[in-house]
Amino acid sequence: VPANGTVGTATVTAPDNVYVGANDPVIKSIATVEGADVGKFEQLTLDKTPVSTSVTDEPGTPGNEGDLVKVT
Repeated sequence: VPANGTVGTATVTAPDNVYVGANDPVIKSIATVEGADVGKFEQLTLDKTPVSTSVTDEPGTPGNEGDLVKVT
């Protein structure tokens, strides 16, 4: 989260497999905050509630190759 901001982003790589259907959920949480200026916060309360995201593989359809793997 940038200085004076309230929103940030994070990128998480979802596991990939060759199966169509549901995968195990990706679960992440913010456990700690570190950095040179971390002591400047008057009160910083982390919400350590994990966030879960489900990734569902899809079969190919016309115009959408889905999770097609090509070996050439």
